[in-house]
Amino acid sequence: TEASQLVTLHGQVIDVAWLQRRLAIDSDKASSLLLRLLEHNVIALEAEAEERIDYTYRVIATLADVAGLEVE
Repeated sequence: TEASQLVTLHGQVIDVAWLQRRLAIDSDKASSLLLRLLEHNVIALEAEAEERIDYTYRVIATLADVAGLEVE
C-alpha cells in the first residue's frame, strides 16, 4: 500500500503520532494502520510504553519488500 511505501522510505522508528503527521489521519486510523503494518511485517515493536498509543515501532521492511519486487 502507499502507507507501507511511505513508512519504508521515510521512517526508521515510528509511532501513532508519526503516522498522524505524515498521513493527516486521526489516532484511531493511525492505530489501525500500525496493526496492519505489524501483520504484514513492515514494522516490529521497538519499545512499549505505559499507553499503547505511545508504543514505538521499528521499520523492518524495505521498499522492495512492500512493492513485491525482488532485489538481487
